Amino acid sequence: MKEPRDGITNIIGKGTSINGKIKVSGSIHVDGTIDGNVDVSESLIIGKSGKIKGEIHTKNCLIGGKVDGNISSDERVEFQSGASLKGDIRCKRLIIEEGVLFDGNCIMSDKALTEKKNFSTRLDLSHNSHSKNETKHIGVSIGK
Repeated sequence: MKEPRDGITNIIGKGTSINGKIKVSGSIHVDGTIDGNVDVSESLIIGKSGKIKGEIHTKNCLIGGKVDGNISSDERVEFQSGASLKGDIRCKRLIIEEGVLFDGNCIMSDKALTEKKNFSTRLDLSHNSHSKNETKHIGVSIGK
């Protein structure tokens, strides 16, 4: 997903921390830290230094930083190398570059957001290890 330069209506810069729910009509680029739920009508871009701890609801999502929480996207979720997610994903299209840490489950469907089901293990990329200190990095590309 190309970063929509002209369509970004909000920027949270590096060194900025926000605690609380954020609702954006349009797109937002996050290089700072958000502790709270994020609801974005268009695109959410999380830069390499960006961190979000909370639930995310958006149309499209490009992640280069860290997310601790579930992501619900009407369209596409893309993870850049070095990004991490501890949570579940619900979307139509998913791209995960090599070097991404994804610990959670994913539901992909044209109806993914309209179905009121709990997250399941239709696509389970989590890594269950006997060693508590072991980390698994994966590289997967799924989509049309």
